[in-house]
Amino acid sequence: MAIKSILFIFSIILLFSCSSSKEKKNIPEVRTNRDSIAHLHKKETNIKNNQSINTISIKSKTIQRMVEGKMMNFTLNGNFKWGIKISENDGDKVILIDEVEPGIVHYRKTIIVKYPVNAHNTRETLNIIPDRFEFFDSNYNLINTFDIEKNNPFLQNVPSGIIIRNQYSDAETVAFLPKSKQTGKEKVKEYQLWTSITFQDGFSIVGYGIYMVSNSGWIIDNASYMIVLDRLGNKVFEHKYPAPISFPVMSLDGKYALFSIMQIETTSNSGVKTQSEGFEIWNTKKNKQIYSERNNDSNMWIGEPFFSKESNMLIIKYSYPNSKEIASKDYYFDLINKTLYSRIYTTSEYSDLTWHWRTKYKTYRNLINYFDFEKKILEDE
Repeated sequence: MAIKSILFIFSIILLFSCSSSKEKKNIPEVRTNRDSIAHLHKKETNIKNNQSINTISIKSKTIQRMVEGKMMNFTLNGNFKWGIKISENDGDKVILIDEVEPGIVHYRKTIIVKYPVNAHNTRETLNIIPDRFEFFDSNYNLINTFDIEKNNPFLQNVPSGIIIRNQYSDAETVAFLPKSKQTGKEKVKEYQLWTSITFQDGFSIVGYGIYMVSNSGWIIDNASYMIVLDRLGNKVFEHKYPAPISFPVMSLDGKYALFSIMQIETTSNSGVKTQSEGFEIWNTKKNKQIYSERNNDSNMWIGEPFFSKESNMLIIKYSYPNSKEIASKDYYFDLINKTLYSRIYTTSEYSDLTWHWRTKYKTYRNLINYFDFEKKILEDE
């Protein structure tokens, strides 16, 4: 549970790592957006009005861009990846350039990070650091730039004397001071920061995370911040939360976002427990939360949210890794009728879904007709 909680922390390490238990060997796996069902429905029945307004078609073109002070020529064609080695006095580094979506170019750079393993030894790791986005129109004219570091809210108005450090330590080195042991006298000495990137249907999503570390080495506070950019590089959603959150999954029109949340604390120097998990749904146009849920059941592990384009639904699931009777509790937010469907699947039901997905069920939308669901209309007007 400790590793699972830490790996979730702020989505930088975002992907869940739900380890198996001995009691789980006869239970169908429930693995968020990589589960067997999600991979089976490559071609669902198409739903009208679910086409993204956030993508464009572009032709191949060679452009000139300034990269680390040097003018470079490279050809973009809608799906381009290129690495440029830059030799400097202190050694070579590599600039990675990806056209992650047609007309959206992501620059990253490598860096060697040293951090202490113990009192006598340090470890070096080669890390890839997000640098910036560039947004081009269909003719590859530059229309917007987003500097990932300069837009980090945790690097703005930093108090004097605070040490800034990128966090690349092993999960076991992360230790929270339990709220019950905090005296209110702890002083923040260091900011440990994360930044990570993901992309979905023309949206560029940047996740920032921070640990606030005291003089004694305990983490006494943490927070996360997300920024969602549209195809033109405009901010369509920003959200700060005083706990680790996942990347949001977006509706294709950019109006709705769903993300999961985890509240955690350390029980000792080597133990982390989950206080609660949950998820929220937001109307991004109005910056309004339309649904929120928290769960304190330690037997339920929340998964990574995902979007079913064919069913036009935002989906999130809880798994029950230690149960022989229950496989998952699923939530499907129907973007057509603004209804949240939820139900618990038994292990036998989930096994049937897995085996007969292609021949019988085919889409998440079809499941509503095969099973009984709890329904809640989400009012957002």
